[in-house]
Amino acid sequence: MIARQSAIEQKVKEANKQFYDLVAENYEHIDGKRDNTTTNWIQQRLKELAKVFQNQKNKRVVLLDIGCGSGFILRNAQPYFTTV
Repeated sequence: MIARQSAIEQKVKEANKQFYDLVAENYEHIDGKRDNTTTNWIQQRLKELAKVFQNQKNKRVVLLDIGCGSGFILRNAQPYFTTV
């Protein structure tokens, strides 16, 4: 059985959708979590992850990011993975 959303839950969901639609182009700036320190840390982790797969003799190193939001991880992964 699927539970029905209450009227309040539906309003909150719609308000969230409207908010993120409005700020989508500026989200990373507004969010404030994408500074150089964070970017460098993410790039280093992605580089290490790619090396793990490359060391396993894989010809292609593929990264699938589900729920990728603004694409921050995917953009930073491109130098290290065959396919993102």
